[in-house]
Amino acid sequence: MLQAIELKKQTERHIDLTSNLQESEASKSLTLIPTKPKGQRSLHLLDEAIEAADTIIYCAMHQKRIIDDILTLSRLDSNLLLVSPEPSQPLQLVRGALKMFDAELKRAKTTLEFIEEESLTSLQAQWTLLDPSRVLQVLINLMTNAIKFTRTESERKIVITMGASTSKPSETNPSNIQHVRKSNTSPDQTTKAEWGTGEILYLCIAVQDTGRGLDESEIKNLFLGNF
Repeated sequence: MLQAIELKKQTERHIDLTSNLQESEASKSLTLIPTKPKGQRSLHLLDEAIEAADTIIYCAMHQKRIIDDILTLSRLDSNLLLVSPEPSQPLQLVRGALKMFDAELKRAKTTLEFIEEESLTSLQAQWTLLDPSRVLQVLINLMTNAIKFTRTESERKIVITMGASTSKPSETNPSNIQHVRKSNTSPDQTTKAEWGTGEILYLCIAVQDTGRGLDESEIKNLFLGNF
């Protein structure tokens, strides 16, 4: 009985998370629909219209993956969501994701700074095996919250820092990021054959903003409900 109740709670939390992501993606697509250019402005707006169309397609692709996640709710009974690694360019992936927020950042009068650490080049992280949809899912959620919680601040700024490392992230690191310890019951996805036999590389994508942040009690409860 208790197991059934817990499964129901997990399902509800997953629906809440995916619904939030779906709403976020839909709002971006709607704000980026290009208007019909008039007169001499047509040539000037042509590049903007093409860029907006590309971003709409990008958002639609991510929406499809979110919908696919909802259709795999049966996997929650084993605390598992599908992770599918594929050859990806992590830097290009993040750049493309941030581009989706251009219109929303302008509307919120929020500045965005993207810092690419030298470690990405020194460790040759141009191509890696990862699940791009999962990376986007987390990054988009963090960016959406960053924009949301800086709207009422006098200074509205978001800084994204991306780097790579061959050593596992610890509680003490140059970026002063607090890492959440992995659950002992959570399986290591990278031990599967589909992840290959190459060198293990850790990517760190930090999202910092000028919002109020979380107090100690909120930090303790942050990952109890949805993760």
